[in-house]
Amino acid sequence: MCIKETLITSAQDIIGEKQHKRNEEWYDQECREIIEVKREARLKCIQCSTRANQEDYNRKRIAAARVCHRKKRELLKTKVGEIVEHHTKNDSKKYYKRIQEIPQEFKPRVNACRDAGGRVLTETEHIQRRWKEYFESVLTGNLNDTD
Repeated sequence: MCIKETLITSAQDIIGEKQHKRNEEWYDQECREIIEVKREARLKCIQCSTRANQEDYNRKRIAAARVCHRKKRELLKTKVGEIVEHHTKNDSKKYYKRIQEIPQEFKPRVNACRDAGGRVLTETEHIQRRWKEYFESVLTGNLNDTD
């Protein structure tokens, strides 16, 4: 055995591998079964691409998505119920901990600034030009241009 293999095996024995628990709360046997049925329909559709197979796959895909969405919604409702319960009991530590566990929606990064006239600039070139103007005015001592 080489050194790399020895290190890897000893680290796995001592530390172990991290198990992902992302969907463990809502992903149960019902989800596994319906996704397996969907997977089989997909393979059948790939092997023999007929209109009937495609329609069957689409029906099973939609059914699997509905089941998974329903399970996620149920989990979210129970979490919100726990949050409300902690709030009414004035248990702030558990209240804020549960709030952090709720998945947040995607928030895209917005790069924007205002020019000297107050208009919003969103294009990268215009934003860079505005920052250049701003820092030149600050460094030259012209303080009436700063916002």
